[in-house]
Formats: sequence, structure tokens, C-alpha cells
Amino acid sequence: MEHNLIQSCTKPVRFMMMAVGMLMLTQCQSQPPSETSDPVVIQTAVPLTRGSAENPLPVVSTTSAGTPQDGVPDDQWTQAQSSRGAASVINTAPTLPQAPEAPTAQPAVFTPPKPAFPTDYQPGKAKPFRWVKAPNAAYSILATEVTVAQFFACITAGICKTDTITPTSDFGPTCNYGRKDAGNHPINCINYLGAEQVCTFAQGRICTDQEWLSACAGPQGRAFPYGDQFDLTRCNMQSESSKVEGRPLETAPVQSYKMCTGGIEGLWDMSGNVNEWVNGCKGNYCKFLGGGYLGNDPVHHFNSCSGVCAGNQKEFSSATIGVRCCRDDG
Repeated sequence: MEHNLIQSCTKPVRFMMMAVGMLMLTQCQSQPPSETSDPVVIQTAVPLTRGSAENPLPVVSTTSAGTPQDGVPDDQWTQAQSSRGAASVINTAPTLPQAPEAPTAQPAVFTPPKPAFPTDYQPGKAKPFRWVKAPNAAYSILATEVTVAQFFACITAGICKTDTITPTSDFGPTCNYGRKDAGNHPINCINYLGAEQVCTFAQGRICTDQEWLSACAGPQGRAFPYGDQFDLTRCNMQSESSKVEGRPLETAPVQSYKMCTGGIEGLWDMSGNVNEWVNGCKGNYCKFLGGGYLGNDPVHHFNSCSGVCAGNQKEFSSATIGVRCCRDDG
């Protein structure tokens, strides 16, 4: 017997069917449907409460209120809706609701909270910007990396924006802005946009990569600002990092390493301490040069004047990146 198919029977017959794993009863009338017979009734069967295949319970009609008829006890009837004289019955099994699909679990991504920007920070008085003239060129370059105190003065002047740097916090303890006694350290954790702003404040601009490399190599064209041989002890780099303050693997105050001078006379920390943003951009991707306090690899020359550099998007910032500015000489 196929589901959802109208049947006619030659005589009353009791059928057994399985629906939803339970025994159900149906009954056909002996006469086929006619135009004058009662409408086709959809019968919904419920599980048997008593009886067996050998002694099935009768299917009985009910009143509109669903009360059993023909004197069948309450505990022996199966509830069925039927129509007197109906010639046919459509058997339908109840449709079970589908369980909703469980959502796909997404991996948790931890984003450290953005630290509150210090509003009462006093890094000390900023030293004036000191420029060094590039020989045989029409530009000058800052003698040192821009310091925290100088960047603070830029914020006070309303030129530098606080959203271009990340202040010190538990998640960025080596970011210098907000650190006690860090006024003469290079500003770090600064993005390219912040570097542009502070160079504008200094009445300059970000150096081009060629200007920076030329100043690093000096007139002699050295491989490193201090000479042609790599020397890990000359500048603030990994194995010697920040011994002047006893804070390993961090920045040092500018001009702390007395042997880390050159290429142009009067320049400091062109190798180590922090990388420096340069205007060698392609679209939103910009370079930085000079190595940093974590650099110690002469093979890759990140602490050299050779032109090997790294880079990232303008919005990127790191504890190992700061800035040194250039300006045009009129």
C-alpha cells in the first residue's frame, strides 16, 4: 500500500500499517467515492494503547467533541476522525519537526583591549629638534630619532593625534609613550601617519629611503654608519640591548651609545634602537630602515646602510619602529 494514495475496497477490510515506528489502524469503506458521498476525510491515527495484531481494536467514530461511541471503554479506543458513509480515507502520518542544525562553532579570537591614553602624562621638557646638513645635498636630517617628549609637544600643539600611537600597557609594555622617565627615548609604537604628523610639527617631512641611506653611509659610503665591519656592541641591538638602563630588549635614550655615530658626522643611532619609517611607499605599503633593538643579524643587514629594509601598511605600528625626519634646505 503506497502512502497518500486513495483506495477503494470491495468489502470492509482492516489494514495494518507502520507509521513513525508505531502500529496504526485504518479502515476502508466498500463503496467507491461518489459525488453525493461525504467529503474525503483525512484521518490522523494515534498509537494503540491496547490490543494486538491478532485482536485489533475496532476503529470507532467520534462525536465532534471526540467522545468514543458504540460502548467501547475509554481505555480501549483509538481516537480517529471519520465521516459516516465516507467512501474513502486518506491515511497521513504526522510530520515530525526537524531539529535545527547546530551552528558551526567559530574559533575564539582574542583582541587585547585598547589601552586608555594617559591624560596626565608628563614626559619632561622636549629638547629642540637638531638638524644635520647632508653634504653635497639639498636636505638636512634630524640628529636623533624623534623622542617621546618631542611627540608629546606635538600632541600639545594639536598637530599629532593620539590614535596614531599605542601607549604603554600590560599588552604593550615596551611602548614608550606613558612610561615614566621615557621622555628621551625614541617615540615608538607609532604608525606612518603619526610619523608624518610629527615631522610636520618639526617643520620637516619623512625622509625618502634614498635620503636616509645616503645619510647612513656618509661620504665614505660605509656598509654601517660606524664603519665597514659589523659590530654588535656599537649600537643598541639584541645582545647589548639597553644595558645603559638595565632594561634588556628595549629602547635606550637617544645618544646613549657613544660609539653608534655616523655616517654623516653628528648623526646618532642610525643602526639599532628603533627602525625608522621612510617615504619609500607603494600605495599603502611603506618601508622602515635602521634595524632596531631586536636586530643582531649582519647577514640580513637590517642594521646597515645597504638598503635592505622591511615594511608594512601605514596603519601598522610596533615597539621596534620610530621615525627620524628630513627637511628641504632652501
